[in-house]
Amino acid sequence: MRIGKARKMIACLAPLGLLLLISACYRSSEFRGGSSIRDNGTFSYPRYYAEVGHFPLKDGEYTYTVSGLPPDPLTLELLVKDGSESQRAQLTSARAHVTVSMRDESGSLVCKSDGNLAQSDGVEDHRWVLATSASDAFYWDSDCRDIRIHRHITYTLTAQVSDSDPQPVPSELSLTLAGGGNELP
Repeated sequence: MRIGKARKMIACLAPLGLLLLISACYRSSEFRGGSSIRDNGTFSYPRYYAEVGHFPLKDGEYTYTVSGLPPDPLTLELLVKDGSESQRAQLTSARAHVTVSMRDESGSLVCKSDGNLAQSDGVEDHRWVLATSASDAFYWDSDCRDIRIHRHITYTLTAQVSDSDPQPVPSELSLTLAGGGNELP
């Protein structure tokens, strides 16, 4: 008799547990305010690419507001439009000072990256570092790496460009948050 009651209870609670599990999972449709988000799947690394917005590499300030980000640690990247390894020499000599700050909805600073793109060759802390491959290029900074994100919080990202070249290479950057997934050995 006890086994019958236990089975009935499991049969009743299993759908509820499944519903709770599904509701706890992140859905890319929650993303608001940015250009787009791409989910490459659970076994990809990085899994998520949240494109916050594009800005020209010209003196100015550019502000973006996003919410519904994936609840995984994310890294702030400045993706180079049509960038690749073949442009590495040009990209490491790009004349521009770029500051990007990320604040939560209460105005608290979440992270800040600051530096000259021309000093991006090599890996060092607290400055922009250029990463390239055959098909893409982006700048990143250890100060905005593995940012703890809360999916129900709204974030404001501000990019400030100064001391830029009148004919900049690259001409445009895409502010991106990338992370999540499984990095296999």
